[in-house]
Amino acid sequence: YGEFVLDARIRSAGLLAQLGEVDAALSKLQMLLEQGVNGERNIQIYLAQGEVLRNAQREKDAMAIYNQALEQAPTNTDLLYARALTAERLDMLELTESDLLKVLRHEPNNANALNALGYTLADRTSRLQEAKEYILKAAQLLPDDPAILDSLGWVYYRLGEYEKAIKWLSKAFNKMQDAEIAAHLGEVLWVSGQLDDAKKIWQ
Repeated sequence: YGEFVLDARIRSAGLLAQLGEVDAALSKLQMLLEQGVNGERNIQIYLAQGEVLRNAQREKDAMAIYNQALEQAPTNTDLLYARALTAERLDMLELTESDLLKVLRHEPNNANALNALGYTLADRTSRLQEAKEYILKAAQLLPDDPAILDSLGWVYYRLGEYEKAIKWLSKAFNKMQDAEIAAHLGEVLWVSGQLDDAKKIWQ
């Protein structure tokens, strides 16, 4: 295929999945794989399959796809990053960490990987200082990214530094009115005694 044809076919499978036709989308992507495009293009198809499965909450199936793809391309950072996020949802935190560290070995300034590792450590472990270092490095690289600002607020909350937590979470929420950011900000406001503000954010 020409690049544009493949992109269009992957996109059309993504649209099918959004319309709830998950199995039809997956078989369309599988057909593309079986038509034997080259390795680099195959990775795009694997990533699309994984995304369809993750969006459908079929994390175990997504994990199987990423495992298969990584056998063919063990150092591909997009695949490692996608598998890390899927592993986190499956409570496979050691795999999450090792995949993200592999990404960072190849791309030390990958802000998304730094943020994902820092947030996972902040949210799911007691390794808070380490978490903060990863998130601060991500914030230096992408200072206005709402997901990174949210992580920064969350690690300060977990460290008990509520004023800093509220500052960064408010900044994140002003940039993107996202449900997860709102949940975090509301929780910190509530714990620090600002009950009315917390209720407003949650609403």
